[in-house]
Amino acid sequence: MPTLCLSMIVKNESKILSRLLDSVVDHIDAYCICDTGSTDGTVELIQTYFEKYPHLQDKGKILEEPFQDFSYNRNVALQGCVGLSDYVLLLDADMILEWKALDKDSLTKGDAFTILQGGPGFKYRNTRIVRNSGLFNYRGATHEYIDCPPGTITVALTEEDIFVSDVGDGGSKGNKVERDIRLLKTSIEKEPNNERHYFYLANTYFDSGSLEQAEEMYRKRIAMGGWFQEIWYSWFRIGHLAMKQEKPDKALASWLEAYEIDPRRVENLYEMVKYYRVAGKKKLGTFFYEKAKDIVASLSEQDKSEFLFLHNDIYTHKLAYEWTILAYYQGVRDIQKEWVRVLKHGSEYSLMGSLISNMNFYDFTIPIQYKVENNMSVIHQGIRFQSSSPCLLKNEKEEGYQMNIRFVNYAYDKSTGFFLPHPESIVTLNALSSLHSDLSPSSMKFLPLTISDPPRLYHGVEDVRIFQFPSGDLHFMGTGYHQNNKLGVVTGKYPEDLDSPRELYQNFNPSDCEKNWVFVHPKNEENPLIVYRWHPIELCHYPENKLENEIFVARTIPTPSLFSMLRGSSNGFHYENQMWFMVHFVQYTRPRKYFHMLLVFDENMTQIQHVSSPFTFEKIIVEYCLSLVVEKDRLLLSYSTWDDSSKIAVVDKSSLPLHDWTLI
Repeated sequence: MPTLCLSMIVKNESKILSRLLDSVVDHIDAYCICDTGSTDGTVELIQTYFEKYPHLQDKGKILEEPFQDFSYNRNVALQGCVGLSDYVLLLDADMILEWKALDKDSLTKGDAFTILQGGPGFKYRNTRIVRNSGLFNYRGATHEYIDCPPGTITVALTEEDIFVSDVGDGGSKGNKVERDIRLLKTSIEKEPNNERHYFYLANTYFDSGSLEQAEEMYRKRIAMGGWFQEIWYSWFRIGHLAMKQEKPDKALASWLEAYEIDPRRVENLYEMVKYYRVAGKKKLGTFFYEKAKDIVASLSEQDKSEFLFLHNDIYTHKLAYEWTILAYYQGVRDIQKEWVRVLKHGSEYSLMGSLISNMNFYDFTIPIQYKVENNMSVIHQGIRFQSSSPCLLKNEKEEGYQMNIRFVNYAYDKSTGFFLPHPESIVTLNALSSLHSDLSPSSMKFLPLTISDPPRLYHGVEDVRIFQFPSGDLHFMGTGYHQNNKLGVVTGKYPEDLDSPRELYQNFNPSDCEKNWVFVHPKNEENPLIVYRWHPIELCHYPENKLENEIFVARTIPTPSLFSMLRGSSNGFHYENQMWFMVHFVQYTRPRKYFHMLLVFDENMTQIQHVSSPFTFEKIIVEYCLSLVVEKDRLLLSYSTWDDSSKIAVVDKSSLPLHDWTLI
């Protein structure tokens, strides 16, 4: 197997260097690091760090060489690697190496290897592995690049194999702009025909807000010809400069010039779409959106990996977001796929807030075959109760269903979302109902409820979710008023423990209110787990011992950052080889608006397979769903509206707005 030596230069990187070293230490066989004048203990940190790894003993160098320019010092480190390995890995301290599926043996197929680096929204290729022959060297005082010897075989590694995450928090950023301008001007004096120097000087001026100097350098770079990606990016940036100067016509013309240079890229078209949309010119916005959408559909990941400074977030979801607004003005009411694209790939909460707000202009109601309603009012212990959120459970050994129905002693003012009138205590009474296979009721009994004297702010268990354990016993989780006078999660056997539930708590996430925990039993787990939250998904051990109250994280599942807005609605329902959940999120208007989504995982809860677009049941503002039952051709979804109704929606599976997660 070929060996690999880490090569880098450092200065005052002690705060972050261990992060990079942790990501590479299992993959390198040697190291050569050039320190350019650290005063914060960086050198000592390197020495101490590598002492912990026997496979690197006597296989590393720490060189100390004062900084002259980036190529000079990187070449010192690179030449110091000669004789230590077969190949050299070229990194910086403010990076994280994500070694995924790369087989080291595959390095023998090439001499130089480019790797994508950046983040989810912005990435580009850079040479990060070279053969340790002593024939490769850096060029350029800053924004330096690897100069390869004649006959070099260059291989582009895929993001699925390896990726360099660019964090960008290095220790030598304080005078970066002034330093880079000085170094680049010096480089232009030495090499006046090197177009790369002009390009990076233009970028430096752009980043520092020197608009006129930036445009001058970009135009000089364009006039010099050469690599079309730099020319495309120069026109793209000139467009941004014009927008900063409030010259939209000039910006639009520049972005069209960029299209002429490379019609495969859509960042420029996206900017035109956004401009026309904001300016109220929806037809022009739609025209350029359609063009950009078709281009994106035609591109492979390999195509995009060839672009210089790829703004990947535009390709993954920002263009789709524009359509969620423009579509309305074109009479289109289906933006479900675009909505899920933003959810999967986006990380901007402002974008999601806008997207949720704009849902009011579209119809997201789910097609319902028919509804079964179990609405009733009762007087119990002298208190008037109204039926509310139900939780449905399918009987395992006989036909029919069981359903817990919550009854509440309050009502909403439907114009404000406030209680009307506000009761002294919020009281929940629960009832157990048996249903026939056609969902008609066969019996119902109210479950015990003790109201303390003096009364507390909350009584009874709210939002009861029933779950069958492997033993056949039924357990529940719901929301109750803990002894510390805070709302939290309570549990027990159903229904016998409902009037004296056990409190559950966690100590890994500071929170004054806990609710919406749900059960799930992955097939590869011996016992059921608790889904605590959805970003990342945290699966926690359920303490079956009645003397235990604390939950601990058993494992996590990575999810997109916008999953943090999701809350649990239903327990996980195991159907065939899948695990189904209903979740919800809230638009914080007055009154609040609730939206629901379906998530479908593999039965072991390792990866998402399908996600629905959001939906409502009845265009009602306050809707709450506590359970789903998955059957061969249909879903049974139990829910309430305004906390004063108990309903079951029967939904044909073929009408579900489900999207294949891998294709979004």
